[in-house]
Amino acid sequence: MKNEERAEIIVRILKKRYKIDSSYFTAPPSESPFENLVGTIISQRTKDETTDKVATALLARANTPQKMVKLGRAKIAKIIRSANYYKGKSKRISEISRILLKKYKGRVPRTRDELMELPGVGGKTADILLLYSYGEDVIPVDTHVEVVSKRLGWTNGKTPEKIRDDLYALFPPKTRKYVNVLLVEFGKEICRAPVPRCYMCPIVKLCPYPNKNLEKK
Repeated sequence: MKNEERAEIIVRILKKRYKIDSSYFTAPPSESPFENLVGTIISQRTKDETTDKVATALLARANTPQKMVKLGRAKIAKIIRSANYYKGKSKRISEISRILLKKYKGRVPRTRDELMELPGVGGKTADILLLYSYGEDVIPVDTHVEVVSKRLGWTNGKTPEKIRDDLYALFPPKTRKYVNVLLVEFGKEICRAPVPRCYMCPIVKLCPYPNKNLEKK
């Protein structure tokens, strides 16, 4: 079986398991692009539960660039204090808000290059915005995507950009938007790091990973 065929089968199985179909991306996003951007910046090197709590508290006070600038960097830092590297993040959120107002009339740009010109926005953050705010056919490469992709033999890339390129070569545009959400869910539930739960994996027979954990301990 070709790698492309195996990958498509795996995606089909995971879409069914996690009940992800096209409606997942056609429904209006629960957050505005700006809220998504702020939450993604806070999430960097911070646990999901902390990110959710901190982002919710901050966005309750300021959910637009105008309100964020008015709130001020010191207050932003105080609100997000429990997030890792909160001082640097508060600076970036403040700077980004000012840039959005000055250069983009308060709107979050829709191209990867423009997004990556914003302070603290790398390829992963840009792709998250493009996928979850604008519905683009992109693959954000986070930790789950990297770990699962390597175990499945889809990439040996050493950098997120190389992993992204390998996944783009493997998946056609119509499939790419599903990859991140499926591998994140799969990585949280089953294909965990450092030890996966291969004993309960629905795609274990399709996986070439040599160090399978086939017994529940």
